Amino acid sequence: MKCSKCHQEIIEELFESKVLGLTLTKIQDWDKPYNEIVVPEGFRKIKVEELWKLLDSEEADSLLGDYKGKFNFFWCEQTKNDKLNKYARRLYLGGSLNLDSYVVNLDVSYDSGRLVFVKEGIIVN
Repeated sequence: MKCSKCHQEIIEELFESKVLGLTLTKIQDWDKPYNEIVVPEGFRKIKVEELWKLLDSEEADSLLGDYKGKFNFFWCEQTKNDKLNKYARRLYLGGSLNLDSYVVNLDVSYDSGRLVFVKEGIIVN
């Protein structure tokens, strides 16, 4: 369903993380460059440290759903250093559940990946 005013996709399915105290979107596939990511209104890109903590918690299976056991590259918010050096940031979750963080030059950031956005202004108790 799209918003009648801004024509953005309305996010209907959300994930409540008690570990982070945040409300997140469900995982979405992405196959365009990092610079073309459209952040839904009222949301922000997830930070690598937030996603790392979540994927290293008991909530990981609930968030991952069908993506569990697959190779997952999640695009995350750029750090200050990433922005200065024109890098895109992503977190890798391997099939054996190993976590690693990578930077990719923005001009070659077209690899497929996954997105998770954080709802701004909502804290989960």
